[in-house]
Amino acid sequence: MLIIIVLFSVIDVTKAGCSITPDSNGNVVIDNTVTSIGDGDFNGCTDLISLEFTETSSLITIGGYAFNECTNLASVIIPASVVTISENAFYGCTSLASVTFGTNSQLDTIGNAVFKGAIFTSIALPNTLTSIGNYAFYQSSLQTITMSNQLSRLISIGTSVFQQSVLTEFICPQTLTSIGEAVFANTPIDSFVVDCHSTMTISENAFLDTPNLSEIELPSSATCNNCGVTTTAWAQGPCGPTQSPTAAPTQSPTAAPTQSPTAAPTQVSDSKEDSNSNSNSNSNSNSIIIIIVIASFLIISALGWYMYFRYKYNSNIKVVELIVDK
Repeated sequence: MLIIIVLFSVIDVTKAGCSITPDSNGNVVIDNTVTSIGDGDFNGCTDLISLEFTETSSLITIGGYAFNECTNLASVIIPASVVTISENAFYGCTSLASVTFGTNSQLDTIGNAVFKGAIFTSIALPNTLTSIGNYAFYQSSLQTITMSNQLSRLISIGTSVFQQSVLTEFICPQTLTSIGEAVFANTPIDSFVVDCHSTMTISENAFLDTPNLSEIELPSSATCNNCGVTTTAWAQGPCGPTQSPTAAPTQSPTAAPTQSPTAAPTQVSDSKEDSNSNSNSNSNSNSIIIIIVIASFLIISALGWYMYFRYKYNSNIKVVELIVDK
């Protein structure tokens, strides 16, 4: 009798895995009144191909094993209202090729092994995310992660999160303080960038067996003990990787040359033109004054000579008249 009860319990759980029956196209629409998808609600629901949420979704929590082993689920857009994705929620979804978070996502936590073994190659993590649980992307096809270095609130990354994935680069957010054991182990990662003010602690074997990465630069405020690579002193400048490559030179006394090649000469040329213009203007003014003075002098002289000859002429006439009269 006990065996029969247990058997029925197992069968009920299996049925509960498709708590909403997909339509003929394998699609399930989650109503906007749903605030939580319970543990195992779609566990093993192999008929599920696509999952849709309404634009006004109120979903806050995706429970543990909620979509575990939904082997035909191909893509999912997680509503912006979701705060927590619990352990193994999408584990074993071997066809999951795309995961997108809604605009202005409020996601805070990705639990343990949530996307373990997933086949998507890239993901953009919301800035609100603060923690990623153990094995979250373990043995996945993840190659690229997008998140803001300055806006992200990520604080901790658990054990083996990216182990045996194909991740090639990781840029640490400024807020990140803890990286667990074996996080990047057995990956082709070749670039690991840390903020210059980082106080993070990197756990043992974090970079175990990473053939493309043999050393990392860390500021003195960060620690990496037995983490699988050689650590070297910070050598990326006062603001580290957050600066553009030409940022430092623009602060030096020779900052002017960092402007466009024609910027400074254009200013100098304008200055010279103004100077020449003023000089020419002054020269022209002086020439005009000199001309006026000379012209005035000539006019006055001419008038003087005119008056002189006129006086002499009149005098001669009078002398002649006197002679005639006599």
